Amino acid sequence: MRLKKSRKPALLNQTATRLLSAAALCVASPLGLASSDGWTWNLTPYLFAADLGADIKIGEVSIDTDISFDELLENLDSGAMGMLSARNDRWVIALDATYMKLSDKESSSVSGPFGRTTLDGAVESTSRLWIYQPMVGYLLIDDALKLDVYGSLRYTRLRSNLEVTITTSGAVFAGGERQARADAEWTDLVVGTHFRLPLLERWYFEGLADIGTGNDSDLSYQVLAALQWQFSDAMSVNVGYRYLYQDFEKDSFRWEATYSGLLAGLSFRF
Repeated sequence: MRLKKSRKPALLNQTATRLLSAAALCVASPLGLASSDGWTWNLTPYLFAADLGADIKIGEVSIDTDISFDELLENLDSGAMGMLSARNDRWVIALDATYMKLSDKESSSVSGPFGRTTLDGAVESTSRLWIYQPMVGYLLIDDALKLDVYGSLRYTRLRSNLEVTITTSGAVFAGGERQARADAEWTDLVVGTHFRLPLLERWYFEGLADIGTGNDSDLSYQVLAALQWQFSDAMSVNVGYRYLYQDFEKDSFRWEATYSGLLAGLSFRF
């Protein structure tokens, strides 16, 4: 079965497109902008060592799957993650971007018009995931504790393909193959906060939390806690933990997923 591509929520996605286009221009020429008076730029490529738990429904086919980070690495075909930010006095703009392509041949359970089974290898799924989050923030507390509040848009695009093969026979599990495909995109309006607290010389504790919702998206939120070691004026290392939750449903497509695990990044300041 094939699902038609979902229509964009007009207002949210038009706004997201404009913000993403502006952020792309910033990414394309950060060194030129860095010379502008008052601007300080940070570029942080990072690795999110996430476990993925997902409840996916496409048409009449539903699967529950849990993938550990080790399995995620085995099934990761390609991926890129990073954040670019710029600060001028109390204002900050940033773009967090994630892309992953996953291929999974395992599922904890699968159900559909053929019934329900827990057979290993019954489902082969391929998913491509894009998450872009442009942000605009303001430094609310500027003391030993630095605290920003921000508003953002979290744009998600997901392309999923499920190949279901049931090899058993009988009245319930009649066997055979099923295919289900979906291409969905949605945008959440998000509000959040970020803080940075000094611990020891060149050591800092950072935290971030936000929550959002949008058309057809019931809820999304994330929390992050990390230690930062500023080993030079221009470079730092960040190690922490991140948890991201998304719940989206439209027509006959549902995506409820949690990503959780260690995060490590290297920041460049210019």
